[in-house]
Amino acid sequence: MLAKVKRSNRDRDTLESQHSYDLIRIYKIYSLLRDFYKHYKSKKISDNEIGKLLSQHITGTFHKNNRKFLTNALTNIKNIHTILLTEDINSIHNKKIIIGAAKENMEYIKKMIQIVDDIVYHQNIKSLKEQITLFND
Repeated sequence: MLAKVKRSNRDRDTLESQHSYDLIRIYKIYSLLRDFYKHYKSKKISDNEIGKLLSQHITGTFHKNNRKFLTNALTNIKNIHTILLTEDINSIHNKKIIIGAAKENMEYIKKMIQIVDDIVYHQNIKSLKEQITLFND
């Protein structure tokens, strides 16, 4: 049983390390999209035109690679969430906080997938604008 616990802890540590890297990269993707949006907005370009321009910038390899990355990041946090649900954490309060954070990270990644897909497939920046407002930067 001890070997199984050690392996599980090692797996969790690996997943959490990867997730930390994932969050940094996800924020870089968001920052790039935000900066493009702000650049075009400063030039008084309409939201519809910004959607078309952003779509042109991220369609192709950028979208393919980052969409796959975002999907893998979502799978990773779902795996972490599953481990956390089955793990014996000393305090119920701490367990609720940790599991809540994992759920919020899942929602954030899903939102980023939606933003990228909206831009590429629909040339729509509404979800990006909502995220910019949410981050308030």
